[in-house]
Amino acid sequence: MSTESLEVRLRWRETGHRNQPVRIHADPEDLPELMRHLETLARAWGNHDASTRWLGEYEMEVRSLDRPWVDEFTVSGISEGS
Repeated sequence: MSTESLEVRLRWRETGHRNQPVRIHADPEDLPELMRHLETLARAWGNHDASTRWLGEYEMEVRSLDRPWVDEFTVSGISEGS
């Protein structure tokens, strides 16, 4: 696939809190790239350290702005050792 304009929103699983939507340009079928975005956004939002043991506490809701007819989907964070 190719790069699209995506709107992503993080959700902290423990509390259900969501951050403000953020627009990124990414391939919605490239899971490793989406996971890097999830990690970057979660690290900034939660002020986390360099490890990724906390990453499993987050998930990212992804919506295509280029193809609004495509359903929103969720990318779940996976912590180290999972």
